[in-house]
Amino acid sequence: MYSEYLEGKLIDHLLGTPVTLKQIDDNVLGRTLDKLFEMGVTELFTKIALLIIKVLGI
Repeated sequence: MYSEYLEGKLIDHLLGTPVTLKQIDDNVLGRTLDKLFEMGVTELFTKIALLIIKVLGI
């Protein structure tokens, strides 16, 4: 079901590596969300925001 949603989207650009839609399924999405939860989404967001500030020179 999730791979159908991704049809026509530029997944290679998002992930930075060539993938097929068959490689991205509900199980992969679930494992990814589990890893994000383990890492802590607040910490992840903070790291991304600080990197953007650094790159843009804000």
